Amino acid sequence: MISIGKTQLVLRTESHIEVATLTMTITLNIGFEHDDIIFSFPFFPNIQQTQVGLKLLDASPAIVEVQTLRFFKPLDPHILPCDPRETLHTRKHALGKLEAWCGEWQPAERLQDIFSKEERMHVNLIVRVRQLGWPKPCSASTSAITYPVDEPLFSPFLDEQLSSFKTHQENRSTRVYCGRPAAAVHAIPPSLLHPVFAQFVEDCQTYSPTVLDHDCIDDLTYKMSDIFSCEGERIATLRDILRSNDMSFRIDEDTGIGLKHLTMGAMTSIFAILDGRGEVGVQGPEPLLHSIRVWMESVVRIEEQYPLYYTETNHPCLFILYFGPYISIAGGVYTDKRPNVQMLSPILPLHTHPTDTPSKMIGARCIGALKKAIKSLDAYYTSLTCDRSIHPQPDYPFPSSYTDITTEQLVHFRYLSQANKDKLVFFGQPRPAEPESICVKFVHQYSKDAHAVFATLGCAPKLRALERLPGGWFLVVMDDVRRHYRPYAPLTDRTPTLHTVVKASVQKVHELGYVHGNICHENLMVSIEDQTRFVLLGFDLAGKVGDGLKYPMNGTSSAELWRPPGAAYGLPILQEHDLKMIDHIFIDI
Repeated sequence: MISIGKTQLVLRTESHIEVATLTMTITLNIGFEHDDIIFSFPFFPNIQQTQVGLKLLDASPAIVEVQTLRFFKPLDPHILPCDPRETLHTRKHALGKLEAWCGEWQPAERLQDIFSKEERMHVNLIVRVRQLGWPKPCSASTSAITYPVDEPLFSPFLDEQLSSFKTHQENRSTRVYCGRPAAAVHAIPPSLLHPVFAQFVEDCQTYSPTVLDHDCIDDLTYKMSDIFSCEGERIATLRDILRSNDMSFRIDEDTGIGLKHLTMGAMTSIFAILDGRGEVGVQGPEPLLHSIRVWMESVVRIEEQYPLYYTETNHPCLFILYFGPYISIAGGVYTDKRPNVQMLSPILPLHTHPTDTPSKMIGARCIGALKKAIKSLDAYYTSLTCDRSIHPQPDYPFPSSYTDITTEQLVHFRYLSQANKDKLVFFGQPRPAEPESICVKFVHQYSKDAHAVFATLGCAPKLRALERLPGGWFLVVMDDVRRHYRPYAPLTDRTPTLHTVVKASVQKVHELGYVHGNICHENLMVSIEDQTRFVLLGFDLAGKVGDGLKYPMNGTSSAELWRPPGAAYGLPILQEHDLKMIDHIFIDI
């Protein structure tokens, strides 16, 4: 507590500042260590013996713990506003480091001895807080932040910056993984890098909406389909609807975006962002890119200030995007020192016809899934720990255990490497360590039976596990055979003997009623010791003949993956296709 005559200024640690004043006005200027931004809060002389609580969370970055305070006085009394009306709202003053324009004083000193009589009419009290609890979201005027690898992050706010963003996205070393352009994606989608996103995708298709979920989508449809006269009305309406459905967001006055965050000690993590713009076609920042930037400013600061504590997380964040009468939801993680963002929901139109029940059902599922996801991310960040014995691997898919199909024992494993940067195939080591490593693969479909038949004939690695994951994924675990087999090499392995052996083995599988469907160079491995022995991989398209197997969307012919005539999207997978693909592999014999 600091006294100025009859005036008392009380600083507390519960995210409050309370003041009772009689004769003068005070502006409390809060500066954060390692930052040159000042946030100003005015107090007025007409308070008269009344205690007023000012919650910083409503107007500025939240301060959760004020552990060490340092007090300063401006060397120039006019450098900060002296009229309380000028500090009615939070103001930012980029004045440089405090020591450059302030003199430090101790709390034990009397303020009457520090400030002149004229200055005491309106005191600018400057307090330095040791730790920053909340990074201020950026505005259109802020400069671009940098990657930890010294590459500039994009700034998609002004039209003249779009060409620069386009250049960054076309460069593999600087691009942000957000699907713009189509090649700007990471091989591992966020729905595999965090279980909350996988479950959200699952819930959008299978969740059973509650009455409250249906009421929420009805409210959104009725109110958000309106034509708003100003953008503030739109965000206020959406915020109120979400708040009434247990999804409260703090709205930042500078950017207009909504934020959900969790503060632990002096660290604050953003886990959900509500952002959008006016009607479709209205000029302004693209909501997703704008949200990514706000999130990234928080992530980069956390990584710099708390590198050890946050090595176990990839900073998952939900993006709730609105534009005109539409809402969509994306999820992002921080991988390869940059954002990795995936659209998780369809675009939900909120101006549907009252009779369009299917659209409302989809919307209700997404709303219910969103509420679950927000609560799950809140719980996730609450459970973060700096326990180094956990061995987190946030840059790899989230599954780290499987149930062995033979022993029915739960096996934990650690990822060792990714087989190919463009493929969802990894190598791992069971824990406690086993002499043999494993191969881990993630697919949308897989035939356990076909794999088992090939393995019985000695033509496939031993299958250890096949488990369904939320979000439409399957976890496939098999033996790592690299110690005994090597990838097929056309220059040395195109022999009549191997051709005959492969074809005869596949025909035996055909006789048992199965088809492989994807016999190509990269799915064929040859024994290191015996060139007449081999194993096949890739049973994504395999299965029982007669089960209605059809080629998926990426199953058509291309320069990278040859397919015989008739092997195209939506057409049946035939055994004769297997034989033609084998012949194609050995075509130069």
